[in-house]
Amino acid sequence: MRLWIIGAGSIGLLYAARLRQSGAEVRLITRTDEQAGAIGEQGIALAAGEARFVVRCPAASMQQAEAGLEDAEAPDWILLTVKQYALPQLEGLLRKLWAAWPAASLLAMQNGIGHLEMLADWFPSERLYGAVVSEGAGRTGPAAVVHTGSGRTIIGPAAPDRWSSRDVQENLKLLQKVLENAGFRTVLSNRLKDELWRKLIINSVINPLTALMEIRNGALFGHESLVTVMKLLFDEALAVAGVNGVQLDAALLWDGLKEVCDRTAGNQSSTLQDMKAGRPTELPWINGAIVRLGERAGLKVPTHALMMRLLEAKEDLR
Repeated sequence: MRLWIIGAGSIGLLYAARLRQSGAEVRLITRTDEQAGAIGEQGIALAAGEARFVVRCPAASMQQAEAGLEDAEAPDWILLTVKQYALPQLEGLLRKLWAAWPAASLLAMQNGIGHLEMLADWFPSERLYGAVVSEGAGRTGPAAVVHTGSGRTIIGPAAPDRWSSRDVQENLKLLQKVLENAGFRTVLSNRLKDELWRKLIINSVINPLTALMEIRNGALFGHESLVTVMKLLFDEALAVAGVNGVQLDAALLWDGLKEVCDRTAGNQSSTLQDMKAGRPTELPWINGAIVRLGERAGLKVPTHALMMRLLEAKEDLR
């Protein structure tokens, strides 16, 4: 299988390295020429536990990839691993990829919600898929990544009515096999919206608090005052999910939240990593999305609104 991975942050580097190690044909597309050059010269330095690897991977910047599109071999799958805030910058490239490679499939791997609706305007809905990723990773350099914890990759069609198509299921099964060969536990789902909301709610609790307090995930349940705020965030997000047609079991989801904190106890959330690195965060598409959807439905979500204000102030004060 031939894959393009667009976005060379922690997740893009991790998936590119693991897939290349397993023998998949991968091309990694970076934001800058400098990062593409570093990956081309040095390979991707992958750290996983005590193991250290250097994985050679062809790389090109987005500008280079767009310029060379006519000569490039069409990929079977495009894995989109950029952050939500970077998506609008990719509209031109994604439209050109659709025109050049109408048989290619696009897997959107962003946190938060709203991205699939945006991408559906630029890429045919019958070739658009989404993923919920719970792998832990941290980028330690332009061409270096640490795999901090194994999770699951849940994949499914962006349009739920496409699940009944045999072609869609076969396409997903082929990708599932490639991802599992690379060591990523992969699950197919015909309820992608529910899976996106599960992760959204968990992220909306963990990410703002760990970023605001500058603590690792495992510290959250160690402080009663933080658990009180976590429950407020959780209950508000669950209510917004309900009015948006997503019914989730509260007890199971709270247990899932605890399990994530335990499993990733030593990890820094992606939001904390972004803030420390001076990058924009994805909170406008996580807590911000909950605020917007709550307001649209007439629901008050004051704790999420407060988190957004506090973290916006924290970003301004950096």
